[in-house]
Amino acid sequence: MNVPRTLPYHGRTLNYSGPGRVTGSHLYLDLVRGKALEMFVGEVVQTGRTYALVQIRDNHTMPAVRVDHAMLNGAGPGMLGMRLLVGPVHYEAAGPKGDGAWQLGASPRPKAARQFGVVARIAASGTYGQIMDQEGRVVFVHQNHCRPGTFVLGRRVSFVLDDQGRGPMALDVASA
Repeated sequence: MNVPRTLPYHGRTLNYSGPGRVTGSHLYLDLVRGKALEMFVGEVVQTGRTYALVQIRDNHTMPAVRVDHAMLNGAGPGMLGMRLLVGPVHYEAAGPKGDGAWQLGASPRPKAARQFGVVARIAASGTYGQIMDQEGRVVFVHQNHCRPGTFVLGRRVSFVLDDQGRGPMALDVASA
């Protein structure tokens, strides 16, 4: 994966140094502050009004990282499929958060056609469930991929179907 040699960061320039210390990371040096910063390559898997969730590539132990749209250094709001360099990452009570993000490569893949279905099952924990699509297939759904008010049993929804090797999964779930 080609990453930029330099990055603008809070009025300073970060310089690429090589592979990072953490699995899947890239090390950038902040020569002004004398710090080494770990950056990660990932893909936007969910978007919200003010932030995007980025799944880190090559480090499957790290949960999705929240990146506020304001931190997307000139890339505008995050879009599904957008590849980003994210970091440095710090941990908050709600999970990991990136202090900055830079778009990598071309624009995101074309938008997938939206599918339709009904929320057919919600686990007792209320965090995940299943959608039955129009053809009777069962699709996994997690509440983090649902717009507010859509993760309700029996609700008709639209979604983007994704399959990253672990079975069909609904992304960007909205009321239909």
